[in-house]
Amino acid sequence: MTMQKGTFISPIVLAIVSFTAAMACAAEPAEPPFGDFSWMHGVNYTPSYAATDVETWLKYDPAVIDRELELAERIGLNCVRVFLQSLVYEESPERFLKNFDDFLAIADRHGLKVMPILFDSCFGVSPSLESQHMWVANPGPDRMSEDHFEALDVYARAVVTAHVGDERVALWDVMNEPTATVLSLTEEGKAQIWAFVAHYCELVRKLDPTHAITVGVASSDNSKVVDLVDVLSCHSYASSREELRKRFSETQSQAREAQKPWIVSECCAPGWGSPYEMVFPELREFGVGHTAWELVIGRNQFAPISGLFYPDGTVRRLSSVEAVAGGPVAGLSEKPDEEGVPIAGQRAGRLEEYVRFLARDEVTETTWRERSTGVRALLAHGVYGDEAASVLADLDAARAAYASGDRAEAFRSVKKLLEEAASVLTEREKTASE
Repeated sequence: MTMQKGTFISPIVLAIVSFTAAMACAAEPAEPPFGDFSWMHGVNYTPSYAATDVETWLKYDPAVIDRELELAERIGLNCVRVFLQSLVYEESPERFLKNFDDFLAIADRHGLKVMPILFDSCFGVSPSLESQHMWVANPGPDRMSEDHFEALDVYARAVVTAHVGDERVALWDVMNEPTATVLSLTEEGKAQIWAFVAHYCELVRKLDPTHAITVGVASSDNSKVVDLVDVLSCHSYASSREELRKRFSETQSQAREAQKPWIVSECCAPGWGSPYEMVFPELREFGVGHTAWELVIGRNQFAPISGLFYPDGTVRRLSSVEAVAGGPVAGLSEKPDEEGVPIAGQRAGRLEEYVRFLARDEVTETTWRERSTGVRALLAHGVYGDEAASVLADLDAARAAYASGDRAEAFRSVKKLLEEAASVLTEREKTASE
């Protein structure tokens, strides 16, 4: 109906119209400011030459990355999730930023958006520039207090501000699995974790209003971060279809209530009983964006339990690749799996290899953080058994010696504790093989 100029509208009618319009708006969910992320069909990626994210960037090899990301393109993927590393940035800021930009360019040539992970708590072992066995964290539990924010802010600012508005970036994953660290064993530690996450979610959002942010929680429960992020995230390595659907449904429900999109940023590990063939039909049924674990079977400790391609382009299981691709892929050849899937005992074997490496090499200023936090991680894994309290006391004494300047005593004590862990794991391996 068209109103004539000068027509009188009573305040009561205006109030009714305004109320009706408000109710109509409330009835329709608000469009997420960064859109929907169900388009994501990708993988986590660690280059085959790297055992850790330290090696990914310290030994950056664009030729290998180009060849391996072509494999992702070949099976129709459109996104990769990749771990960054603040320690390598601090070692050479300009080189790190240049290499990361080059990585984005390579991914873009293969039609892949990138979800960079700024920080990571997984396994809680602090990195050193020599980290080359077990997965290491970023920045590590010993650098997550407010005392370290100023230095880490420099890293975050440099990385994020260089890519404001960069269409090659899908979204920022501010932190991977924040609670997967020894800090989560105490209430004080948990508070430190969430203070760290809140600080960097706020900082990244402020630095880059053009990209969404998420936090890769180590579960399906986003309750600690739901108000901090734009996109909710789920990690699940469930070994049954029922449990997998339960985990996905939990995150989906939280996302609907928060009126935010959600993604599955980690899933799939045949060696843990969560095969690609089981997971991908569920991902498609839920219509959820995803980055599965992982593209290449390389040098990292997860190679025995997951991965699609060997570095030479052959595949571990044709059926796994076809599950990811959503159909047959021509020209692929299957190589017999040297490790075997599922893989029993491989995880313990890799842990033993790592501890032997730590115990064999002398603890130095360069490796102190990795060695000392490695002992804490071994304690959390139950490696020391009934000796845990004694080991913790010895570790605290070693840290006190280090802080007071008696570095030689600190190094000697930590090396001894690592040798003890190596002996325990060696005996465990013997028993398992008998």
